[in-house]
Amino acid sequence: MLFCTILFVVSCSEQPAGKDGVIYKSALQYNNAIIDNQAKFVSKYMDILNRTEKPSGETLAELKALSNETSGYAKAIADMPAYYGDSLFRNAGVELLDFYSDFLLNDFSEIVKFRILAGDSAVHRYSDSINILMQRNTEMESVLDQRFQQYQKEFARKNG
Repeated sequence: MLFCTILFVVSCSEQPAGKDGVIYKSALQYNNAIIDNQAKFVSKYMDILNRTEKPSGETLAELKALSNETSGYAKAIADMPAYYGDSLFRNAGVELLDFYSDFLLNDFSEIVKFRILAGDSAVHRYSDSINILMQRNTEMESVLDQRFQQYQKEFARKNG
C-alpha cells in the first residue's frame, strides 16, 4: 500500500510532456524555452529592420517568411504544457508572437510598401498613414509586452 501511495505522489508531481514530447523538468528550463523562441524572433526581426531603409520586393518576401517563422515560434510555445497547471506566462508568449506575426504580414508590410512606392523623396506623402499604423501597433505591443513581463515575473516568483 505504501509503495502505491509513493508511486501515486511521484506520478502526480511529474510535469506532463507537451505536444512536442518535451518534459520540462524545471521552471528555468520552461522559461528558457519560451524566451529562446522570443529571442529567435527578435534576432531575425532586427536583421530585417536594419535593412528596411531601402526596402524592395525582396524585403516584403522576407517579412512574409519571418511572419511564418514567427507563427511557428508561437506554435512551439503553444504546444508546451501548462507548467503544473499555470499557463499564463506561456499564453502571454504566444499572444505576443502572434501579434508580431500579424504585424509583419500586414501593417509592417504595408509600411514597407508605402516606402517602396514613395521612394526616398516622396515618403512624406504617406507619413500620416505610416504614423497611424505605427502608433496603433506600438500601443498594442506595449500592452502585450507588459502582460508578458508581468506573467514572467509571476511565474518566476511562484516557481523560482
